[in-house]
Amino acid sequence: GNDFIGHQPNQIEWSPNSKTVYFRWQHNNKTEIPYYETNLLGKMHRIVNQETTNLPTNGSYSDSNNEFIYFKKNGNLYRWGEKKSTLIFQKSTYYSVVKVLNNGALILKENNNLYLFEPNKGRYVQLVNFKKGSESKSDKNQTYLEQQQEELFEIIKQNKARQQASDAFNDQTKPPSVPQFYLNSKSIGWIKITADLKHLIFRLDAYPKNENTHVEHHITNTGYTKTSPARPKVGAQNPTHQLIVMNLETSAFKTVDISVLPNIYDKPKYLNDNSKYDKPREIIFTENENNNNCIVEIKAYDNKTRWITTLNLDENPTLRVIDQQQNDAWIGGPGISGWNMVAGNIGWLRDGETIYFQSEKTGYSHLYTFNTQSHKTEQLTTGQYEIHGAELSKDGTKFYVTANKNHPGNREFYHLEIQSKKLTPILVEEGNYEVHISPDERTLAVRYSSKNKPW
Repeated sequence: GNDFIGHQPNQIEWSPNSKTVYFRWQHNNKTEIPYYETNLLGKMHRIVNQETTNLPTNGSYSDSNNEFIYFKKNGNLYRWGEKKSTLIFQKSTYYSVVKVLNNGALILKENNNLYLFEPNKGRYVQLVNFKKGSESKSDKNQTYLEQQQEELFEIIKQNKARQQASDAFNDQTKPPSVPQFYLNSKSIGWIKITADLKHLIFRLDAYPKNENTHVEHHITNTGYTKTSPARPKVGAQNPTHQLIVMNLETSAFKTVDISVLPNIYDKPKYLNDNSKYDKPREIIFTENENNNNCIVEIKAYDNKTRWITTLNLDENPTLRVIDQQQNDAWIGGPGISGWNMVAGNIGWLRDGETIYFQSEKTGYSHLYTFNTQSHKTEQLTTGQYEIHGAELSKDGTKFYVTANKNHPGNREFYHLEIQSKKLTPILVEEGNYEVHISPDERTLAVRYSSKNKPW
């Protein structure tokens, strides 16, 4: 392990101004793993532990123009400044930053509910309220006795009329309320909000009650064995998922129909059964959105089919398949992921109408684009090697690519020009390059390992 080969720097992060690299490093046989920083001239020093609370050592969040930059430390949210960062929000309960809008506002998530925080206006608004259980509906049917009482006593008629008038008045004068959604014993898998704050897209999960296995720990602090729960056995019942689109202006919501997916009723070939399933195969959704455009990646739980789709957000949201990948052995690979819960490398180009994704349709994982207007698919990389990572540049003209073009065990670094498909080698010596690109995309922080020298 690392005690034998030596501890190397890890958790590498750039400062938002691209002048400093933060990292953690355990060395000199110390048990502590402190933070360090180094500038572009290579001058390195250890950061005093207390100082890290006011530095973006865990990364930062910014809008698409990099005008508003924030970072989070536990429950503290800071607005980053080159000379000094400012604490703008503090909570003792856990929350996460979903996105930063171009006006500087933030979307925060706590307990699956989304909130709009506008630091410049001092405004904090809840956008949706997910509630456990189901909506209670009062029984308005009168019993025979209640009908008789109302017919016989004038005061009961008057009281009822007053109550109806009061209810009508309260409805007419009631201020806008937070849109609600009842979970009905289900849970939220993930949730996204469009840039115009008009629509929510979320995955609703229903988990079966599978029996867990257990692991015995024989070496404990107390001297007694300890039992910990572990995952259910292979073959346990899979969870079920629904994709929901909710209009935040009307509180109306729709469940997206998956029966339109090609081959969704097909049985895997290893069953040697040409008949169809009575209901769609079990699937799981992952999602990527850019502004108000949505990509939904869908994988079958039998790991034989992967659909890449777009999702419209009108009154009847529907899926449109742009690419279907079929593998009777297993769908997976670099940029695709063999884990159902993990999304593949998918996103939008800067034109807002072209999608990029990876596929193993040639036997190797390569990068493709699909134009949603012309319906044209284009292969950007080709050859007997695989794309292990592809990150779109901020100007949208190229990808920063990690690939194993020269040797299957290598991880080389390239620039891929989208228009010309030219692959320019940057770091291609034998070995593995772990590259961290500075925010201004002018400098690289690199960890390198060769066959006989680990990083």
